[in-house]
Amino acid sequence: MPTISRRTVELDLRGHVCPASLLISLNKMNTMRKELSSGEVALRILTANRESVPTITDSARSMGYAVTV
Repeated sequence: MPTISRRTVELDLRGHVCPASLLISLNKMNTMRKELSSGEVALRILTANRESVPTITDSARSMGYAVTV
């Protein structure tokens, strides 16, 4: 059984607050939709803004992506 080689793309949003961090995250998820959906790419989002975490994760889950925090 072939294994899928997954690469990780890091999106550093430290220094951004909501709603900017959410909008940047959504834009990245939309531009990488095919790679993320196929499992070819994992998106790691870094944020120092506590309020951004639930908004980004809820949005990603509603788009059908698996999310870990």
